Amino acid sequence: MPYIKLESSDGMICAVDLRIAKCFGLIRTVMQICKIPEDQNSVVPLARVNGEMLVKLLSWAEHHVDDPVATDDDEFLVGDNKPIDDDEVLVGDNNDISAWDANFLKVDQNTLFEMIRAANFLNIKGLLEAASKTMANMMEWMEE
Repeated sequence: MPYIKLESSDGMICAVDLRIAKCFGLIRTVMQICKIPEDQNSVVPLARVNGEMLVKLLSWAEHHVDDPVATDDDEFLVGDNKPIDDDEVLVGDNNDISAWDANFLKVDQNTLFEMIRAANFLNIKGLLEAASKTMANMMEWMEE
């Protein structure tokens, strides 16, 4: 199974299954533009993502590895990028966040903001949308 190494801004190096790493749009783009072969153990530096956040993002990507890959032409995909089952929890007014994503995003505001920033940098559309909706729900709750 091919791997790629991702290096965080604080020097943490994670060897990641290529299928999981390709959940990050930035990694797909870097591999295409730089013509990085899939069988090479390349290191991709991620200057805007620290090690702790990289581990969180990889956890999200591992759960979503079989989801359809969003392209720049696609609209934002939501949560698991699949229809929500009847037994899934719906969150706030933005009821299209899956129960797994809602639980994953139960973090403090600073962590959620950093996750949004990192998801935007790495072009992780599903996470960016779910995290942004979660932040919007937090803000609505604070206004009440």
